[in-house]
Amino acid sequence: KVEEIKADAAECDRLNRWAFEAMDANCGHPSGYFQGLVHDRKHADWFLSAEEALSHGLADRIGSPTLYTTVSVTFDLK
Repeated sequence: KVEEIKADAAECDRLNRWAFEAMDANCGHPSGYFQGLVHDRKHADWFLSAEEALSHGLADRIGSPTLYTTVSVTFDLK
């Protein structure tokens, strides 16, 4: 069982590194940027506000889309 736990932990570590590297590259940050942020917080559960996501490059803009609609109704009363 100990060897399985070690293998699972190594796989989790590999996947975390892959995800952080992808986030770094897609957001235009140097390698290790997001991993460093999570490490500084001492845990992986990190929930961002919209403004924080924007400041770290995880979002392009904040807001709700504006929806424009046109309605046309035709009645044919006989």
